[in-house]
Amino acid sequence: MIASQDGSVKIYGQTSKGSWEKKVTIYHKCGIQSATFSPDDCHVVTASLDGTSKIIGQRTDGSWLERGSISHDDTVFSATFSADGSHVVTASKYGTVKITELQGSDSLFAVTE
Repeated sequence: MIASQDGSVKIYGQTSKGSWEKKVTIYHKCGIQSATFSPDDCHVVTASLDGTSKIIGQRTDGSWLERGSISHDDTVFSATFSADGSHVVTASKYGTVKITELQGSDSLFAVTE
């Protein structure tokens, strides 16, 4: 995974031949502070200068889909999953911390704050 100040996060996966290929690019309006995989490697949470965090999930067919977002009033400096992957913690420039419970199924990944 590569996070960039151009506002993109690129997730790469290994092919059957052992080479690496880009699977998905996630876009924000501003640069990315961090991007972190969940403990099961099936989700990514981003932290962006645009004041949002996005949760991207891998579907059973291997494709990636935005499953939810968390908004702050300013830059999100940090976003990470809990050890069991059931929550995301985000922290913003002004010291606001949000703990978000993740609820999921195979077809929907709902986020509640």
